Amino acid sequence: MKEVYQFLAETNDVKAIGRFFSEMFTAAEIQDLNKRWEIISGLMRGETQRSIARNLHVSLCKITRGSKELKKDGSLLRQIFETQLSK
Repeated sequence: MKEVYQFLAETNDVKAIGRFFSEMFTAAEIQDLNKRWEIISGLMRGETQRSIARNLHVSLCKITRGSKELKKDGSLLRQIFETQLSK
């Protein structure tokens, strides 16, 4: 995975990253990744876990995992989403 991380860190080409994802992952895997992004976004906006589960048709367990990560001290996930939501 180190090579993947390095590629993503070094490129500023959004189209290349999108193409990489579409070639590397199935449509279902990309959809799952998108749902995880939506889960974290919803949590960061203050939506309830039940509301997110209902709207995205996902289990509460999947949402709880994201919620726990956001609550950790020094959470990089939280930092990334705070930056993204402030744009």
